[in-house]
Amino acid sequence: MLTLVIGGASGGKSEVAERLAMEGGRCVYVATMQPFGEQAHKRIARHLALRAGKGMATVERYTDVGGIADTVAAYDVLLLECLTNLVANEQFRPDFAPGTDVAEKVFADIQQLRAACPSLVIVTCDVFCDGVTYTTETMGYMRHLARLNNLLAAEADSVVEVFYGLERERKGVCYAAV
Repeated sequence: MLTLVIGGASGGKSEVAERLAMEGGRCVYVATMQPFGEQAHKRIARHLALRAGKGMATVERYTDVGGIADTVAAYDVLLLECLTNLVANEQFRPDFAPGTDVAEKVFADIQQLRAACPSLVIVTCDVFCDGVTYTTETMGYMRHLARLNNLLAAEADSVVEVFYGLERERKGVCYAAV
């Protein structure tokens, strides 16, 4: 089962995704946020506190998430948080090859995870609604993320949009609100 959880920044996606993941059995949390700077450290600390005592294993993986397929095969559910960071990490990594299709690369990595673990819950952020035109580099990042979101939504069994903690089923299984 593949569930995609999407919403704006600080809108409650993490809490919803964690609840959905915990309903599925033994869970591994794949953290993709690189600890750069004070704000990143604060966000990471917040997420660690949210997961405290829930019995989730944690694997930090900032790029090439397909490389942990053997590790996650021992779990019933993989919670990947989040695509927003993962796409940025891939696109802006020092050894990034220009012309690489980041969306296809990350999608292929996620397919490896799907083959290894029976259930995935993936968190992604809606960064497309402000109407601002950014630098070419940032717009490229947004195109990669949008394409990856679309690829995953097309394959997902369930797509859940979260807006200020409220869930709305967009595809598939309808989950009750928290």
